[in-house]
Amino acid sequence: MSRLVAAVAVLPLAARGPLYARLLWGLLRDPRVPLGRKALLAAGAGYVVLGRDLISDELPMVGAVDDLVAVVLALDLFVDGVPRPVLDEHLAALGVDRRTFEADVAQLRRLVPGPIRRLVRRAARLAAGLVGAEAPA
Repeated sequence: MSRLVAAVAVLPLAARGPLYARLLWGLLRDPRVPLGRKALLAAGAGYVVLGRDLISDELPMVGAVDDLVAVVLALDLFVDGVPRPVLDEHLAALGVDRRTFEADVAQLRRLVPGPIRRLVRRAARLAAGLVGAEAPA
């Protein structure tokens, strides 16, 4: 039930969707954003597009959850990997208030169960340690 409430609470955020799509597009094109973070976002999108699901989409309601989790986690890790001055520059160029953006990101994070979020963050830190890249805190 709490996930349903969280999903309904995201509706106001959906109105800013086109603005955030422009933000993502600008960040993807910015050479100052680490390539590894761009790859994470591409992997999340690829997971949804390719249709290989951990949970079958044929299961009502539950079937789309893995797609949502994959997209939210990819967005979360991508945004965390963008250098703050670069993100601030792009937000300002689009006229997006930083506090509104942070609140929207926090709202999206609440759609993913905490244990899954922590597991993915640990895996990202481990992977970054193996390749010597920067990982999310």
